[in-house]
Amino acid sequence: MFCIRCGIEITDGDLICQDCRNAAENGALNTPVNDPIGHDDAADLQNIMKTAGPAYYDPVIDSMVIPDMTLEEAVAFCAKAQGDFYSLEEMHREDTYISTTLDINQNCPPQKHSFFFFFWPTLINVPVSFYVAIFVFIIYDLSDSVILIIPTVVLILGIVISIRVRIIVNNAIASGRENTMQKLRKRKKQLKHEIPILELQLNQKYQWIPKRFRTSYCMGQVVSYIQSGQALDVITAFKMLC
Repeated sequence: MFCIRCGIEITDGDLICQDCRNAAENGALNTPVNDPIGHDDAADLQNIMKTAGPAYYDPVIDSMVIPDMTLEEAVAFCAKAQGDFYSLEEMHREDTYISTTLDINQNCPPQKHSFFFFFWPTLINVPVSFYVAIFVFIIYDLSDSVILIIPTVVLILGIVISIRVRIIVNNAIASGRENTMQKLRKRKKQLKHEIPILELQLNQKYQWIPKRFRTSYCMGQVVSYIQSGQALDVITAFKMLC
């Protein structure tokens, strides 16, 4: 007799295949291997299956010890794993973003507004005030000095106000930037502590899943393959990822 899963020859009376652990009660051991390519020797067929590609034989996937669960429970389990792995991936992405932001801000000085950024409105107000002074001089017949006093006062006020506003705004920008950096550093310390703990918990919870498949994308694909009928069991779904 031959095992229908791996093709190895089985001794009469064995209940399970010693190679792939397939159970005899499923009819796997009592069914001769149908070899469409003309290889009657079971050992040759097994070698062909191992070299034919991951869709037929994968030593890591075929050695998976899947918990005892129904197909529906397996789908729910993989969907939960997808969410858990996604949470871990989000934490890694956040950690990368924070590290990049801190490096950029450390190498780049804070942005400061120039004096002219606040002073340019005064350059418009001075000519306007000059024409206003001429208008007042004509209407009220005031002294000629009024024509120069009003624009001069506007110019001086503009300079003083621009200097004070520039200092206030630049200090607010620097203070806000430093507060943001402190929050990012605090969050990075939290992630440095939380990520290893979550990784350890997930590795223990999903230890039967091969490491290369412990991603939200792979778990989502496994669920999709089973729900769409492309895979009839978890092993086949994982092989389709290869």
